[in-house]
Amino acid sequence: MDFSKMLNLRTMDNGSQRHVLDQMSADLAALGLPRLDGLHADALAANERANEANLRWLNQKELNETARSDARSIDHELDRQLGSLHTILKTYAEMPAGGPASTQARTVIDALFARGVAPYTTLSFNEEHNQVRALIATLRAEYTAELAAVGVSALVDQLEVINTEYGEALSRGVERISFEKVSTLREQADQLFHKFLLALIGELVDQPDILAQRLKPLYIQQKRVAEYFKRYKSIPTVDPQTGETPETPVERAEPLPLLGDAP
Repeated sequence: MDFSKMLNLRTMDNGSQRHVLDQMSADLAALGLPRLDGLHADALAANERANEANLRWLNQKELNETARSDARSIDHELDRQLGSLHTILKTYAEMPAGGPASTQARTVIDALFARGVAPYTTLSFNEEHNQVRALIATLRAEYTAELAAVGVSALVDQLEVINTEYGEALSRGVERISFEKVSTLREQADQLFHKFLLALIGELVDQPDILAQRLKPLYIQQKRVAEYFKRYKSIPTVDPQTGETPETPVERAEPLPLLGDAP
């Protein structure tokens, strides 16, 4: 059951909901109603879970962007190192005088660089990392003598160092919480918040003055959200400590789809 639609309130972010719940705590304790206390505690816990998940998602998103930027820089270095290795091998392989080193270089070129470095450098980040790792393993396992003859063993060692850094940069951006998980936790927090409000209304429906007093934090926050929405046509990201809306529009901290606003 969608409790939020039953109340027909304007959508509030995690910060607004947390502020309302915190402001209601003292008056709620005075009522001495265990069921309401339990629902209030459930709503607080759900809000905390949703907020923590959202922060994790945002941190991971930022980490992804940073990691991809780092990986892109290392990718260029990796491509240059591959290019240098290929150029040296090709130079030896095409030496007019020939000789053992030329033959050794030609063996490696024919086996692993028949189409140059493009089969490696044109791949996606993760695919290139894996292919270069396989290339290094093959060079070490099957072409040690050839590498030594041409004098590029140290170049292959450096290639491995760069590729290892490349893999580490890519792995730093792996998300460990999905957008769907964050959305689900936010929806659960919404439901428990509105369930608590409905229960409070049900308990005090015959005591309108007391009910109005207990709901005052909600009225105040709804007014803040409504005024902000009227001015900027968006839902504010609110500091749960103060409940205040930002003076100017800011990029939302919560990457979540908004529920429909009440008219």
